[in-house]
Amino acid sequence: SIIHYGSKTTTRLNLFGGPEKTHLAFEGVSKAYLDGDITGDRRKDRRYNPLEYPGEIDEFFQPHFQLVHSWQMNEDLVFQNTFFYFMGDGYFQQFKDDRWFPEYGLEPFPGPDGEIIDTTDLVRRREVDEWDGGWIPNLQWTHGGGRGSLQAGAAIRLHSGRHFGTVRWAQRYPPDLPPDHRYYDYMLDKTTIQPFIQENWRFNERWNLLAGLTWTSHRYDMHDDKVKDVAFDTSFSYLLPRLGVAFHPSERWSIYGNVSRGGREPAFRDLYDPQDYWSPPPQNLDPEELTGFELGARYTWPTGGATLNLYYLDFDNAIVWAGGLDNNGDPVTANGAVTEHKGVELDLEWAPRPRWSGRLSLAWSDNTIVEVVENIWGGGSM
Repeated sequence: SIIHYGSKTTTRLNLFGGPEKTHLAFEGVSKAYLDGDITGDRRKDRRYNPLEYPGEIDEFFQPHFQLVHSWQMNEDLVFQNTFFYFMGDGYFQQFKDDRWFPEYGLEPFPGPDGEIIDTTDLVRRREVDEWDGGWIPNLQWTHGGGRGSLQAGAAIRLHSGRHFGTVRWAQRYPPDLPPDHRYYDYMLDKTTIQPFIQENWRFNERWNLLAGLTWTSHRYDMHDDKVKDVAFDTSFSYLLPRLGVAFHPSERWSIYGNVSRGGREPAFRDLYDPQDYWSPPPQNLDPEELTGFELGARYTWPTGGATLNLYYLDFDNAIVWAGGLDNNGDPVTANGAVTEHKGVELDLEWAPRPRWSGRLSLAWSDNTIVEVVENIWGGGSM
C-alpha cells in the first residue's frame, strides 16, 4: 500500500494478489475410509483424495488494484471514492472416465473392427480470462446541527470474461481432429449499477429514524459463442427500501423496530450453463425477494446488558434445486419455493468484576416451506 495525506484529503493505493496452484480435492470418501478400515491407519484413510489423477490442478492468478480517496470538503461534507480493477487468468483440469463424445463436441468414428466409437476417457481443461472494474462513490452530509446524517452514493461494477474448455487428452480421439479441441468458447459480460440514499435522523434524545432506498440493476450479456452460437442478454432490476425506528425511554432502555426488503439476482449458471451439454436453453427466472421485520429491546445495567430480538422473514421466488445435476455435479436450479422464517434471539452480557466477563446467546427459530414447486425431468412441474 502507498498512502498520501493532504490537508483535507487522503489517497491510498493498494496492490495485492498472487498465483495459486492447488490439487483439487472436493469429493467425499466412504465411511470405511473415515473409520480407517482401508489400511488400518484412520488418520491416513481420512486424508485419502479420490481424485488421483496428478494433473487435477486448479491454477489461477488474480492481481488486484485499488485506489481509495477521501476528501473532507468542509466540516459537514465528506466525499469518498473507491476505484478498483482486477484481472483473473487461470484454469483447472479434470480426468473424466467413459464420457460420451457429443458432450465434448467430438464426432463418433469407426474403430479398427468397424464398431462405432462414441465414448472415451479424457482430460478436460476449463479456462477463464476475465477482468472486473468499478467505482464506488459515497457522499456523507451531516446536517440539522448534527441531528441528521445523509449518505448518498452508488456501486458501479463491470465484468467481462472469456470462458473456454478444451479436451487436452483422450484415450480414443477422432483421428482427423486437431489437438486441444474446444468444446465451449464464449464471452460473458455483467454490468451492475446500485445507487442508494440513506438518512439517519435524531428527532430528540429519545427518537431516531433510519430510512434508505437502494435501486439495483444487473445485466448479463452472453455473446461471441464460437461453438453453439448462443447469444442472449437479460436484466434484473428491483428497489430495496428499508425503514427503522429506535426509541430510548431512559438511559438503560432502548426499543427498536425495522422493516426492509432484500433481493438477489439469479447467478448466470442458474439461467444457462454453456459449459454443460445437457443444459436446457436459457430460462427466465425471477430474482429472489425477501421481506424482513424485526422488533427488539435492549436493557443495560452497571455490570451487563440484555438484548431480545424478534424477527419474521418472508422469502419469495427462492431459487432451489430443480432436480438433477450438471456435469460438474452441481444441482440444476429454478424458482420453486416460498418460505417463512421466524424466531427469537436473546443475548446476555455480564462483567461482574474487572478482567472477568461472560456472554450467553440463545436462539429459537421456526422455518417453514409454505409452497414448493418441483420441476420434472423433461419439462413440467408438480
